Amino acid sequence: KPCPPPVLADAIRSGVRQYNLINSEKELLQHTLSGSIKLLTDLLAKAHPIAYGRAARLRGLVGRMAHALDSGNSWLLEMATMLSQVGCMGVPENILARAYHGESLSPEQERLFHSHPAMGRALLENLPRLREVAEIVGCQEKRFDGKGLPSGGPVGKEIPLGARILKIVLDYDTLEQSSRKADEIILELSKRAGWYDLDLLQVLVSVLEENPPARVHSVRVIDLTSSALLAEDLVTTTGLKILNKNQEITPAVCVALRKLMETGFSFREPIRIAMPHDQ
Repeated sequence: KPCPPPVLADAIRSGVRQYNLINSEKELLQHTLSGSIKLLTDLLAKAHPIAYGRAARLRGLVGRMAHALDSGNSWLLEMATMLSQVGCMGVPENILARAYHGESLSPEQERLFHSHPAMGRALLENLPRLREVAEIVGCQEKRFDGKGLPSGGPVGKEIPLGARILKIVLDYDTLEQSSRKADEIILELSKRAGWYDLDLLQVLVSVLEENPPARVHSVRVIDLTSSALLAEDLVTTTGLKILNKNQEITPAVCVALRKLMETGFSFREPIRIAMPHDQ
């Protein structure tokens, strides 16, 4: 004060330009980020449905643990979970199937499988605003006592929260895929001294008590709904496999299956699916 009107008008115009520039950059980053994530998950679903199916299975359990912890960044944990297997695109599917079921691997197969967290991390580090997610993905096999991959690096509570949760849920899923019951799995995990953050393991126990595992139902393909996981391969009556066991049924998948049926495809029915108890 006093401020000549031309000076005030220039200042307002500059402020509006700056505001528009910041909003445009933010919108561009958000679209780039969401587009990049969708591209990666779509590629994973097409290249390795078994890996995508595992990530989809993990998402529900990780989400419930994040909610129980009231961590405030559940979106970050969910994103890291869905991208946790993206490094598996370079791993043959037969190796993934054996590893996910806890079956023994040859030294070379084991080396290849355990390279996927580092591969995923390297891929995600190149995307805007995904460095935190990349860190979680890279440390998903890190034990609480500091052992495991990557060698060296953080120990204990210094390991990202998302990675500590993922380590527990990944190992839980592996044991569950070998047809172990929930109480047997928890007992097995509890025996692994130094592997897990015990506070988070207790959170998993609480979550499982409050939210029992999904139930298996038999339905017609036309009645498939999103949020379900296939409990078996989806195969046509001629023997052509369309979807792998454990793949998540999304709205896009439902649309694609209906289009196939409209063009004359028929499926072996009923098909078994796993659904959460509250659905």
